[in-house]
Amino acid sequence: MDPEAYEAIVKELDKLRPDEELGMLDLAHLAAVCGTSAETIKALHGQYFRQKHGFRHAQLLDNIDEVGALFGRWCARREGDSIVDLAIEKDLAIGLMARVLLSAFYATRDKVESGSDPASAALALGRDDVSKRHSKIVTRAMERPHDVGLPPWIADQVADAVGIAGHYAPVSGVIRRIAGVEYEHVLQEHVANAGLSYVSEKKLTELGQSITPDMRLDVPILVVHAGEHKIINWIESKASFGDPSTIKHDSAQFVRYRERAGPGLVIYWFGIVACSLVVELAQEGVLLMDGFPPHDHIVQIDPSAGSSSQR
Repeated sequence: MDPEAYEAIVKELDKLRPDEELGMLDLAHLAAVCGTSAETIKALHGQYFRQKHGFRHAQLLDNIDEVGALFGRWCARREGDSIVDLAIEKDLAIGLMARVLLSAFYATRDKVESGSDPASAALALGRDDVSKRHSKIVTRAMERPHDVGLPPWIADQVADAVGIAGHYAPVSGVIRRIAGVEYEHVLQEHVANAGLSYVSEKKLTELGQSITPDMRLDVPILVVHAGEHKIINWIESKASFGDPSTIKHDSAQFVRYRERAGPGLVIYWFGIVACSLVVELAQEGVLLMDGFPPHDHIVQIDPSAGSSSQR
């Protein structure tokens, strides 16, 4: 995907409020205009949403005064100050706003139940109190809000918030992990159809290798890409979209693979933005593609004969 198309899609995604679904956009039209698919836009949306709101979340956690003010308003239970209302006001993912307020609730519960003002009690908290310290109980509360002893009004609000939390709902991480496994199977099918043999990540781990790609080929291959033959020793599957931020985040992982196993291939199944990082990684021996190479672009090397054959 060219950078202009990527920026055009992001501009449309930025118009969505935290409580608005991707379906509110005309995906078919946007995909046609930008020369991509609706599935790619969905994947891009998920990643961009998490990046954008993860940054906003970090900013909020750094401002304990604002956390205290939001917590005080929430505890006052006035109309317009629900979890969802406050998330929309601050343009923060609903699931993240729920986590912040629940963390503050658990950190100040004893004081508030003893009659302390919620906002004042929250002001005495530190960053870890509203981020890490209560993360396990907060996760349980979001998964089963009516089964963890929350006051009924909080349980009801959390249940409502989780129902529309989208990419920050508790189940979202499970969905991403399932997609990752599914696309690893897709990769395995492509490799089998190409007549290639490999050692899986699981087997590599059993052999004592701690940093491993999804598969290491038994015999390296050459992949014809942009008119050049690229040596490939290993392949990594990414059930995601390769935007610049994601590629930058993942690149350290790829370089570690290259340092240990030589040049390799990474497949971002939902597309890649044509950016300088793609070129730089290719020069370092890490080829990024948005699908498995066509069979006629794969050259198999016969190690016994010292020759190669093109599929």
